[in-house]
Amino acid sequence: NAPTRYDPVQNPENNQERRDIILQEMLAQGYITQEEFDSAYDKELTLNLTEISTAITTNSWYTDTVIEDVIDDLMEKYGVSPEALREVKGLMGDTSDNIPGVRGIFEKALKKEVSGVPAESAMVVCDPYTGDLLGIVGGRGEKTESRILNLAAQAVRPSGSSIKPIAVYGPAIEENLVTWGTVLDDTPVMWTGEKTEEEEPQPWPKNYTLTYAGLSTINNSIIHSDNTVSVRTLQKLGERKSYEYLTEKMGFYSLIEKATLNDGSTLTDIGLASLALGQQNYGITVREITSAYCTFPNNGVYNKTRSYLYVSDSEGNII
Repeated sequence: NAPTRYDPVQNPENNQERRDIILQEMLAQGYITQEEFDSAYDKELTLNLTEISTAITTNSWYTDTVIEDVIDDLMEKYGVSPEALREVKGLMGDTSDNIPGVRGIFEKALKKEVSGVPAESAMVVCDPYTGDLLGIVGGRGEKTESRILNLAAQAVRPSGSSIKPIAVYGPAIEENLVTWGTVLDDTPVMWTGEKTEEEEPQPWPKNYTLTYAGLSTINNSIIHSDNTVSVRTLQKLGERKSYEYLTEKMGFYSLIEKATLNDGSTLTDIGLASLALGQQNYGITVREITSAYCTFPNNGVYNKTRSYLYVSDSEGNII
């Protein structure tokens, strides 16, 4: 029962308190005599240790991910709280971390020293045909603690233009609304603001180059990541349809359908800027978008990324 909490080396006070409770129960149920009880109850805890190992190991990013995934899945399956699943050491899992070389390459790359102040970084790679998570690194530099914030699987960030193929162009082609050769107008979709003496209305959206090419094919617009054509294509598809593709068909869980803030204002990621330009309110995870991109080499079939294959108890029973 709670081996860490009652560990006599790490937590002797907890261990002694638990021992006394058990002694009381053993006496009450007739397993020990009063004399035996008196000889042990409330006595100072004495450990006959010849050597205490102080070595502390740190989980890999992959192991951390497995632990979090198992906890999440057990919570969903059995309807239990996170507090009930703090200890998962008694469980054994067969992980899908079957290409350790991939993980090693990632970890080596993100441990490199760089000059200046390095941007944070995270990486994910998975098998598009099975969904197996083959490698994950949740932050730059040497990992010195276990169960810390994993920037690849837990932190969200606005996706930017990387959302366009999976939120706009892929679904629009799937719905037979456009083809690679469809021509749309690479010009501003609208003008924002009013004309005043100081300011002119501003074009929206602006392309990265701050230029517009006029009539352009879908293929050319993808190559140049044109914001205008992405918005126009999304208008053909519909914002709700795009959101449903992401959340219902490609496993996105970080997008916001509707949220009410403390001041009464509301947020939603069902919008042109969020879905066509990647300007989400909070963002998505690296793991989410990697999983979604895997639908392309897998002929449009989405597989949820899995870090483990099964979980069994200490007796080998699959749970």
